[in-house]
Parts: sequence; C-alpha cells; structure tokens
Amino acid sequence: MTQKKQQSNRVVLDIHDKPAPLQWFGLSLQHLFAMFGATVLVPILVGLNPGIAILSSGVGTLIYILGLFVNCCW
Repeated sequence: MTQKKQQSNRVVLDIHDKPAPLQWFGLSLQHLFAMFGATVLVPILVGLNPGIAILSSGVGTLIYILGLFVNCCW
C-alpha cells in the first residue's frame, strides 16, 4: 500500500515543464471543450446571449491581465 501511495504523489508535469506535442494537443482539446461548456453552452441553457458571455470573459481577462481594480475590493 505504501508503494501505491508513493506512486500517486508523483508529479507528472512541473510548473515549467512542457508536455509532449501529442499530450499538449490532448490538453488543448480538453481546455477547448471546458471553455465551450462554460462560456457558450451555459448561457444558452439559461436563456442568455452567448455573445454577452464571451464579451464578459474578454473584459474580465483584460482586467486581470492589466491588473486593474487590484486593491479596490479586498
């Protein structure tokens, strides 16, 4: 049992590691499907315009990247 526990704690990719091209492609597809579900499918299911969700995601990304409103809320 200790061998299984030690094997499960191994890190597959570290923070600065780059995956192999095939693994990179698979992870990219996984990210694409997750983003589609969160950004397009959920607004359709709840009756909102997906364009508004995409615009809001873009604005939120720009605010995060530019560091705006860093000290305003906490």
